[in-house]
Amino acid sequence: MTLTSKDFPRIVTKQSIVVMYDSKHNTIKSDHPNYQKLIEAFREERWDDVPNLVSPQQAVIDLSDGRLRVEDGVVYLTNDDGDEFTVSNSLNDNIMLHIEQNLDMTPLVNFAINLQKNPSHRSVTQLFNWIQNTNLTITDDGCFIAYKGVRSDFKDSHTGTMDNSPGTIVKMPRNRVDDDPTRTCSNGLHVATFDFASTWSQTTVSVKVNPADVVAVPIDYKKTKMRACQYEVLEEIERPITEPVYHSPSESYDDAYQYDDEEDEYDDDEYDEEEY
Repeated sequence: MTLTSKDFPRIVTKQSIVVMYDSKHNTIKSDHPNYQKLIEAFREERWDDVPNLVSPQQAVIDLSDGRLRVEDGVVYLTNDDGDEFTVSNSLNDNIMLHIEQNLDMTPLVNFAINLQKNPSHRSVTQLFNWIQNTNLTITDDGCFIAYKGVRSDFKDSHTGTMDNSPGTIVKMPRNRVDDDPTRTCSNGLHVATFDFASTWSQTTVSVKVNPADVVAVPIDYKKTKMRACQYEVLEEIERPITEPVYHSPSESYDDAYQYDDEEDEYDDDEYDEEEY
């Protein structure tokens, strides 16, 4: 059904816009980002744009293909199994920001779904805040880009045995990764911010990490590095990626990152403390 002006009884003042829609009075104050957008929509008779501008709840549903809803300022997300769950405060705030700015929700929705698969409560509640504080970027399929310092031959800096060439998927059993954040250097696959990784390396590569595979963020080093159980090496890099979303040319994470403990063998010495 095509919406018209008659569907939105309203009054516009310098202080606010009050719009009647879906049997509800919606008040948008003049300092709200949608105030000016609404005026432009009224002027240009773009009536189909009005519901999302006056109702954050409807905007969430539309922008996330029905996978997100908002109730009393709380974001609820539905995973592939139909189960609904809430997200961390920092992720909640960022989603609301995307709603206000009418931005694409796909990266955040996929990130939240991936993160919910992480068995660590600490990672689920803290990871997004860490990513925001370190200015790392989120991919369109809900992973994030971090960095790793390696030797000139792309071998790891500590043992010199682990290949980190572009295109390589590096992984180890999750239960072999130290999940204690108070131990700053311990067993696990280490990735970091660009500044930290490039300081301790001959070569720096970008890596793609699924939130489900984050194990611990050590409390030292100003929280600039973390331990994971697997990542995909993307490319050698001389500066950090600054775009909001990195579109990886690789296959999907779910297809590429399958761990088969019958096919892979692990050397105990290979996963000792790894420094940059």
